[in-house]
Amino acid sequence: MMIYTIIGVSLIFIVVAYAVTENNASQILSGYNTMSKEEQKKFDIKAYIPFFKKFHIILGLTCMFGGLLLFYFISKKAAILFISLYPIVAYIYFIQKSNIFYKKQVKQTNKWIQLFMIAILVFIIIMVLLKEFF
Repeated sequence: MMIYTIIGVSLIFIVVAYAVTENNASQILSGYNTMSKEEQKKFDIKAYIPFFKKFHIILGLTCMFGGLLLFYFISKKAAILFISLYPIVAYIYFIQKSNIFYKKQVKQTNKWIQLFMIAILVFIIIMVLLKEFF
């Protein structure tokens, strides 16, 4: 069952990479779809889409290979931790790097989102450690 989860999560990231295009971004790309038409004109969607696509393809492939390698060569528990924590860490990186495409107000919002994701990451790590040692 874990193998299907690893493959499924990985495929979701890869599908997202190919699902979002410049033509449909105004409907399905979170954040961009809530911008006004004026704000969308100030946003460099042509440069952002290849960045978005590359990130999600790499995330999907590394989730798959990392998860499967850990599952087969380390343990199921290691694979579960990886498939749970790695995407959070990757999205923290993604949000930081994607700031170059946004105006100042959105950058501030992105900082709060990053802090929230870091808090979730720390919480998960603490819960795993507590379960492991108690």
